[in-house]
Amino acid sequence: DAPLPLLLALDQVQDPGNVGTLCRTLYALGGAGLLLPRHNSAYLGPAARRAAAGALEHLPVAQVTNLAHALDSAEEAGLTIYGAGGAPGHNSLDAFADGMRLPAVLVLGNEDKGLRPGVAKRCAHMLRIPLARPFDSLNVAQAGAVLLGKANLDEFAMGSGTENSAYQKTRNPWNTAKVPGGSSGGSAAAVASCEVPLALGSDTG
Repeated sequence: DAPLPLLLALDQVQDPGNVGTLCRTLYALGGAGLLLPRHNSAYLGPAARRAAAGALEHLPVAQVTNLAHALDSAEEAGLTIYGAGGAPGHNSLDAFADGMRLPAVLVLGNEDKGLRPGVAKRCAHMLRIPLARPFDSLNVAQAGAVLLGKANLDEFAMGSGTENSAYQKTRNPWNTAKVPGGSSGGSAAAVASCEVPLALGSDTG
């Protein structure tokens, strides 16, 4: 079981260094796994593995044909879908003032274009990182690290360690749900067999 019941989805992130850095942060903070499109995503080769510093060898990775459909499956399994970015609006949340409700999927977008409309539409909430100075933005790896760190802080602030009651209540959805599967990356046989601890496998279309 992942200490932090949060799955990270990357919507066409292109830079292998960004992907590797996000994997490193996700694994270090106890996140459950990585979800990314099979096409138009960074190659998980030497550059990504170097940036991940060994995390890709341990982190479950599911490569899906259709990310939007995979997010639909995650929502049906009881996960809340959060996107990163966006202007203030009816579904926009201040990432520092409003914590994520776990278990959840956090979706980060492409370095230049952000989230595609069809993916953004699946997000129940969009998380904004408030900046203390007028500044353009953080890159995807930096923004992801901030949001993952905030989720980790919120989760473990609810009790001491992984045996507190609030944490226990989040565990069952990740352990029981299954979705249609396909191929997986990384070293997680559970992803390939569609029995990912975070209730999400690969969509073969």
